[in-house]
Amino acid sequence: MGEKFDKFCSDLRAKIDDADKHLKGLQASAKNAGQKARDDGEAYLAALEAIEAVIARINAAAVPSKAASRPDRKSNSSSNKCQQRSLQ
Repeated sequence: MGEKFDKFCSDLRAKIDDADKHLKGLQASAKNAGQKARDDGEAYLAALEAIEAVIARINAAAVPSKAASRPDRKSNSSSNKCQQRSLQ
């Protein structure tokens, strides 16, 4: 009877050790998955910030400056001359 009990205890210990190893593996996987999710989130945030910077540059370039919005004096004077000639 002692041998059966010793075998039972040995088998039980082996199963408990296997379960413990499995739980430690799951714990490590969960920790790695959390770190990977954090890294992925940071990378996504960096990409969004880069896109926002590009959009800001595009918007800044699209806003006309005062110099660009003023009509060219030469073109006005030549068009005025054309208008004056057509009136004569």
